Amino acid sequence: MLLLEKNVKLIIMNRDNDGKDLSNLNKKVVDLLTKSFGGTTVSSTYGTWSDNKQTYQDPNKTVQCNYHHLSEQNMKDLYKAIQLEFNEGRQEAVSLLINDKLAIIEKTDTQQDVFNFINIFK
Repeated sequence: MLLLEKNVKLIIMNRDNDGKDLSNLNKKVVDLLTKSFGGTTVSSTYGTWSDNKQTYQDPNKTVQCNYHHLSEQNMKDLYKAIQLEFNEGRQEAVSLLINDKLAIIEKTDTQQDVFNFINIFK
């Protein structure tokens, strides 16, 4: 039996802010995390948020990786996946959950900022 009692989840968008399909990018992110963690579970999800009294709705995907020990390489690959979302997916922010603790990662957050969050809850 293999016990993987901890998890990370990365919420990735199906479309960018201009409506462009991100299927190819999503495949890159899933492939990267699958190789790093040994497997992923990808679920279709739906998110809503409010900004300046405007409600926005987005279909997205949650990529879940389970682990027993989070390695430095796992953390680097998570950061790389987040950077893909910013650079290729043109996202303003990315939701990262470590054992159900949520951080909204922004473009201005450094790798060290992300690693600090991960290390607190890993």
